Amino acid sequence: MALQKCELNLNRASKELRPHGSLQFPCAGYSSYYTDRQEDVIPWHWHEEIEIVYIENGQMKMKIPSKSFLLEEGDCMVINSNILHYGTAAPECTLHSLVFSPALITGNKDFVFAKKYMQPLLCCHSFSGYCIKAGDKEDLARWFHLAFEALAQDSFGFEFIVRESLSRICLFLCEE
Repeated sequence: MALQKCELNLNRASKELRPHGSLQFPCAGYSSYYTDRQEDVIPWHWHEEIEIVYIENGQMKMKIPSKSFLLEEGDCMVINSNILHYGTAAPECTLHSLVFSPALITGNKDFVFAKKYMQPLLCCHSFSGYCIKAGDKEDLARWFHLAFEALAQDSFGFEFIVRESLSRICLFLCEE
């Protein structure tokens, strides 16, 4: 599964309509370059999937309704499911992102992964966006890179590497 260009298709409620991944593998990876020009702004939008953003270089201002963040090279931000968010480069950046359905981690909604871990995380009022600065929580950045590179390379078994790495990130978030 190759990386995709990030292009938003929003409805009137700012919900993103574009599917991320497929029914068989609900995860997509994006690599994009942004400037502070108006046409490069990532407008306010939301989706049912969790999103992890990694700043490869440059800076980006990310906003969720309750907070604003200045992300710099090496920073990660995790945006919870169904959370409105917005971004603009400051003044430019390259970002990598993974957008995935919680079902990729949980499997069946009755499995322990759903009931014990993901449902409480998805419903946690204090988790709308979580920022990890470069150098902090280095395991999280390593897991992101493992998942991102596996998805980008599309080699045999990449799905296992992506799911394992994203599961580790979700478990980290549950612990936090």
